[in-house]
Amino acid sequence: MNIPHAWSRWGCALLLLLAGDAFAQAPRPAPAPVDSLTLDAARARALADHPGLLAAGLEVDARAAEARQAGRRPNPELGLEVENFGGGGDWSGFGGAEYTLGVAQVIELGGKAGARGEAARLAGVQAGRDVAVRRLDVVLATTRAYLAALTARREVRLAAELVDIAHRDRAEVARRVAAGAVSPLETARADIAVGTAELELEDRRQALVAARAHLAATWGGDPDFGPLADRLPGCMPPPPLDELRRRLAANPDLARWADEAALRRAEVALARADGTLDVTVSGGIRHDAASGDNAFVAGVALPLPVADRGRDRADAASLRRDAAAHERDAVEADLAANLAARHAELTAAHAAVHALRDELLPTAASAMDAAAAAYREGRFGYTDVLAVRRTWAELRLRHIATLARYHTAVAEIERLVAGPLAGPAGDQPGKEMP
Repeated sequence: MNIPHAWSRWGCALLLLLAGDAFAQAPRPAPAPVDSLTLDAARARALADHPGLLAAGLEVDARAAEARQAGRRPNPELGLEVENFGGGGDWSGFGGAEYTLGVAQVIELGGKAGARGEAARLAGVQAGRDVAVRRLDVVLATTRAYLAALTARREVRLAAELVDIAHRDRAEVARRVAAGAVSPLETARADIAVGTAELELEDRRQALVAARAHLAATWGGDPDFGPLADRLPGCMPPPPLDELRRRLAANPDLARWADEAALRRAEVALARADGTLDVTVSGGIRHDAASGDNAFVAGVALPLPVADRGRDRADAASLRRDAAAHERDAVEADLAANLAARHAELTAAHAAVHALRDELLPTAASAMDAAAAAYREGRFGYTDVLAVRRTWAELRLRHIATLARYHTAVAEIERLVAGPLAGPAGDQPGKEMP
């Protein structure tokens, strides 16, 4: 099955951005403002500079250091012991003292060092999986913020267009009032329409400023970029839900459970190894100050497992190991339910976009032109023109919002399947109405 150009253009960059952690290791200087900011550029910047990703990358390095530390054996202990001094008779002062200089070493049995190292290594693998999850989350958050800013920009353009229309209407009303064709009251209505449109434009501009700041926050910076590139892939039919369900296995939220199961098995092995008694061996030299003689000393010590045999700790680790399969099933069920909901949202948004673009908006535009012509000819009142125009503007706003809803659903599904969507063979990019 061929991957359509539009889906490929939308999603291949996502795969490239998610391949490897190099982008998340060190901050880069903020780029200078450019002519326009594309979605791919916004994603790349967020992946490079997002503070959470930078911290997650350092956590992976920290886990690697902990794994190295966990595999190390205990250090020996050097001890000095002084006996038989400061007493009475022959033991007064230090004349009859005995000095023992020795070294003690704990010998771990049961493979503790290896078990500790393996558990720590697998914990580091999970930290790497967590980075992959965070990267997908950052891509989704950036996409949502970009779409919100792009929607705000489109709403500003529509509001500016409505201001221009309101000014033209006021000029036409003034002409008809001067000609005595309509009541002077319509001048007040036209003035109110202009003022309302200008207030709406200012509100939309402020919303755009806030949306741009929110987008910049996804990489922890300031909105120092130029205008957004007002073009996204066309609205294409969603892939079949069954096909998307099969791709859920690539989701790192689900894939991490294979490593989680291995980690919990390693924790069981470590808990059992900790239940094995260690041996402490010691040796040294003893000096008798009274006689001036020296002698070797040696010893062996074993803990007595009277109160704590470590069985409960091993049982707890075993229970958590057994729970891993159920936890994975729960995550898979949640992902499948989320995917079904997002697929339904995408399907509905796709149908709504095409209905608005191909049917409702052209009809509303024709009705608006007809109403304006009828007003000029005296067959419609200004209130009728405003009603038709209001319907047209509401449909334009709904179209803008529905486009954002469609592309947001695409991004959410791509987050779930950890890759770009692919529609049926032969699909071609659709045309978006800005």
